[in-house]
Amino acid sequence: MRLSNRSLGVATLFACASLPLGFFGCAREGSSSGKSESTGTSQAALSGTVVVPWGGSEGLSFHPGGDESATRGPSAFAFARRGDGFLVLDGLAHRMVGVTATGVTSVVVPELPRDADSFAVSPEGELAVHRAISAQIDLFGAKGQRTGSVPVPMEARDATVVHALSQGRIMLEHPFQERYLLGSPNVPRQPELVVPTRREGIAADFSTTGYEIVVRHPEGEEAPTVVGRAIPRAGSHAYLLEATPTGEPAEHGTLPYRTKQLLDLGETTSARIVGIVGGQACVVLEHVDLAASAVHVEREIAVVDLANAQLVGRIAIETPTLYTLRQEFAFDGKRIGQALPTQDGLTIRTIAMSEVTK
Repeated sequence: MRLSNRSLGVATLFACASLPLGFFGCAREGSSSGKSESTGTSQAALSGTVVVPWGGSEGLSFHPGGDESATRGPSAFAFARRGDGFLVLDGLAHRMVGVTATGVTSVVVPELPRDADSFAVSPEGELAVHRAISAQIDLFGAKGQRTGSVPVPMEARDATVVHALSQGRIMLEHPFQERYLLGSPNVPRQPELVVPTRREGIAADFSTTGYEIVVRHPEGEEAPTVVGRAIPRAGSHAYLLEATPTGEPAEHGTLPYRTKQLLDLGETTSARIVGIVGGQACVVLEHVDLAASAVHVEREIAVVDLANAQLVGRIAIETPTLYTLRQEFAFDGKRIGQALPTQDGLTIRTIAMSEVTK
């Protein structure tokens, strides 16, 4: 059963999977390998809000848009591998920067390609930057130097999320909850060998022998996934499922799967998995009220203990109003992050796991 507004807190939220802006902006939340490690993050920094202003030497680039132009600004963010800061893809300035509560504090990569739109950080601190138009992943070292690239074959070009694994390996995530392994700059996979790597499950826990998790509506295993559903239906529930391979890939790389229901996430229009770390899954749920005179949407984050198939907690999240980042959320097992463009700047909210479990 869906929680009441009292238990959700303030909730005046925006649809991601139901509207084109959100679909392209929110379907991918890039991540590292998912291995839980000490990041040096202080307890005080696990929760809080940072506003990085627009413009200036310590701010981010921003275009307000108009009648014939879209509002544009940073397209992706992630937690820094060390310390309390964040990494932000400052797309209009074609750079990757480090930010803290005082604003932009460092330029991590001074010159990025113009078509860079999202990124992920590997366990070694290497940056994997997705280039939509050029159809490739560029890798950059800890000092900002380009170290190589991996081509993205035609079959995986609709992918919206890049994951940076260890040793330069790249994985792409498709909106329809599939994953592709591309190899590394030193050992890239040939295009014809990428499709057989396709796996069911939009997220996996690489720190264990692992879970492969999907979210579906109750129509059955062959029904379309919740991600990107264009016409929401009232009263429909979403379910978190564990997907297990049952054989070798068939023709065209299709891998047979068996699914097991872990948890009923309740009545929701759409659901999207942000990531899995340490056996906990972070899921964004969206509720669209089609009966209202204008589209009204509420959003919340749910955290699930996969080993025990239990809901750890739920908490309301805020509303994007100017535009939605392609990489809006981050999850590292200790905290959840959301980047929200506002009139004052890029607002980054971090939520400690203790807040979700209250």
